[in-house]
Amino acid sequence: MMNFCHQMCWVTWHANKLKDKTPISIYDEYNQAAHQFLPDLMERLAVIAALNTDIYKKLHSIGSNLVDLDAIIGEAIINRNIENIDNYEEFAKLSIEATKLEKNCQMSF
Repeated sequence: MMNFCHQMCWVTWHANKLKDKTPISIYDEYNQAAHQFLPDLMERLAVIAALNTDIYKKLHSIGSNLVDLDAIIGEAIINRNIENIDNYEEFAKLSIEATKLEKNCQMSF
């Protein structure tokens, strides 16, 4: 979870700070990380649920927040790179949200 939280921080920071100079590879790396992490998350949560429901509830809450924020970040990336929408302010807000989520992940463990 921490790795993916950091990926969210990284991609939103780049998009916010570097704006149109953000290398496309940053977005591609994020996309790869999301496609690898999210299915793994669901599998791992299923195992944890069978072992300990209290831990599952805690991790499920964080995982749900990750999935929700990923959907918003993904849409922002599409808007930026495919639709050519100038959404730097949106990435600034997403960067703050990603950082909050990363801190929440750190405090949960």
